[in-house]
Amino acid sequence: MYALNNLVLVDRTLTIVESVTKTGINFTTFNLESYHEISFEDIKPIVLNNYFKGRFGFISEDFEIWYFDKNHDIYLIGNEFWFRGTCLRLVEYVHQLQDLYFALVGEELVLQD
Repeated sequence: MYALNNLVLVDRTLTIVESVTKTGINFTTFNLESYHEISFEDIKPIVLNNYFKGRFGFISEDFEIWYFDKNHDIYLIGNEFWFRGTCLRLVEYVHQLQDLYFALVGEELVLQD
């Protein structure tokens, strides 16, 4: 399920979830030009790849292990999400990474410039 501030694809356009309704989401396009409502059937998850790992602030020397913080409490091995030495789950999509990070840290995981 999607949550506030998740990144998703709508008609191949990167969008930000603004609110969730019973039937779908309200979203803003990534360039913040427009606000829309759409049903869940029309939303596509974004596959988590190395590009997005880097844009969220994860750093890797070998493109296999991606560290997020200097203490290495949060890291990805491939697409396995590790927290303090324990593998919590396989993360296939960007919104899953964002949700898991928020649940553990209490902060939004947002794209960095």
